Amino acid sequence: MASPPVQAAELGGTSAVKVSQTAANQIRLRGRVVCINEEKNRQKGGVELPAQHEHVWGFKTADGKLYSLLRTKFSEAICLDEQVRSKELVLKGRVLPDNNTFDVAIIHSIRNGLEHDLYYYCDVCSIQFVAPEICVCCQGPVRLVEKPVTDKSETVPEE
Repeated sequence: MASPPVQAAELGGTSAVKVSQTAANQIRLRGRVVCINEEKNRQKGGVELPAQHEHVWGFKTADGKLYSLLRTKFSEAICLDEQVRSKELVLKGRVLPDNNTFDVAIIHSIRNGLEHDLYYYCDVCSIQFVAPEICVCCQGPVRLVEKPVTDKSETVPEE
């Protein structure tokens, strides 16, 4: 299978790279980010985890299915930003062959019942990023933006 087309900013960094994938290859999951260790412990009624345990971020769908998240540049916002983890999310991407790991391509939030695109933005350079990091151009801070999704072509079938 050919790799998806890539559009990169002319800045030499990889943070501003966007990958285009067809909707046919993607599914849509709606739910919340959870710590897999805490969730499994809660489900099994097991022993308490140490207060300072390492979080392994996963995704629990509205119907209770639990996925591990593949850590990539597209899922990095979930791993690094509590603002993102605290929201109800729609993740678009693909389930890997192990049937339990999700490879995130797009993160949207649900706010006031509407789906919003989530991305980071540098106000100085007008560049969008997929993760919370410093701007590759000006080295300044970026901010989290939620913008209502109006383009119906961004929708993919729900699992």
